[in-house]
Amino acid sequence: MKKMKIAALFLSLTLTLAAASPAMAACNPSVSRQVYGQIQVTCSREEIVSAAKDAKNLAKAERIVAQANEKIEDLVAHAQSTKKDDVAKLLDQVDKLVEKTRKQVAKLGYEVECTYTEYVVDGQTILIDPLRVIQPR
Repeated sequence: MKKMKIAALFLSLTLTLAAASPAMAACNPSVSRQVYGQIQVTCSREEIVSAAKDAKNLAKAERIVAQANEKIEDLVAHAQSTKKDDVAKLLDQVDKLVEKTRKQVAKLGYEVECTYTEYVVDGQTILIDPLRVIQPR
């Protein structure tokens, strides 16, 4: 019984010291410098800055596309709510908006993809193209 208590005490002490060693090593500046010196840098500063710029440009491109899609939805809703035949005007406005959006997003290094959706306007079924951003060109 006494041997089991000694073994348990020894095991507890060993585990406590093993858990404390990394924490103590981290507090020791010379050990920390050695550890940091061994860490290999995998990305250059330029790559990190470039990745941040890409993420910022993607977010901006997605914002531009979301605003264009909202405008397209507003144009469709307006055309559907009027009695006059304004399908040609609607399609012209949407085409101009899509072209403007494509150019803005292309300047950021991305492409816009159009996926067509059917709408009924003035008794006619037409295809309008909600936009979405796809990865860099």
